[in-house]
Amino acid sequence: MRSRRSLFSVFFCLCAALLLAAGCWRAESTAEVAEVDDPEYRKAKEMVRQGRTSEALATYDRVLVKRGLNNAPETHLDMAIIYQQQVRDYLTAIFHYQKYLAIMRNSPQSAMIKQRIDAAKRDYMSTLPGRPSLDLSGASPDYAETIKRLRAQNERLRADLAVAQAAAARVPINTTHQTTGRVVAAENPIIVTSQNTQFSQAAPVATQQPVAQPQGTAHAAPTTVSQPAPQPQQAAPARRHVVRQGDSLYNIARQHYGSARNAQVDAIVNANRDQLQSRNTPLRVGMELRIP
Repeated sequence: MRSRRSLFSVFFCLCAALLLAAGCWRAESTAEVAEVDDPEYRKAKEMVRQGRTSEALATYDRVLVKRGLNNAPETHLDMAIIYQQQVRDYLTAIFHYQKYLAIMRNSPQSAMIKQRIDAAKRDYMSTLPGRPSLDLSGASPDYAETIKRLRAQNERLRADLAVAQAAAARVPINTTHQTTGRVVAAENPIIVTSQNTQFSQAAPVATQQPVAQPQGTAHAAPTTVSQPAPQPQQAAPARRHVVRQGDSLYNIARQHYGSARNAQVDAIVNANRDQLQSRNTPLRVGMELRIP
């Protein structure tokens, strides 16, 4: 009887030891690697030091996908600094700064991060037409979308203005002078062109000779001069963008259209098929892109 109890006690102890060892192994195997020790995070930091901004941002994105948006504060902070100081995408920088503050509520850097957010807001406002005030008290929560919509409208107005200026090109300006109490049209009207901002004289225009009037009668009415035919309307020049360090197709679309949708990025790719095969074609610094 005692031998059976001893065997049962030994068996129980062995089972408990195995369970304990399995639990410890599982805990160690599922332990999460610290963010600063993550290989992808370290790789992104090294790319930043080498000046490979676009590749670093793509690597940081993979860290966010792997760890989750709410579990990578240092990644958010690094990306915010890059977007603010190098890419000049202030709205994206503000987003990453705010994510860092939401995760690290008691961080000693909170005051500095808030100052960076205010600076990014001022920089973004300075890029808008009319340089609006930073005071947004009383503004609706969707003010950012409103600003984007206004920027898009401003771009359309600029395009319409360019068309109107082209239509108004080569408008003749007739100079007149007064001779003996009557107005006589200039023989060589000046034509102003908006294309080269130079003045040229049109061919002499035949003027009707005044008929001699008897003495004591009023002077003849001013003679009329035929106007040159209007020139055909010229199309507005196409926009172009020179790729800078840190540019991407989405950033370029956001800069020229106010937002970065797939359709806008595809439009840029289609307009530059001689240089871009797809959205994933890497951009080179100095590359000149046509913006439709």
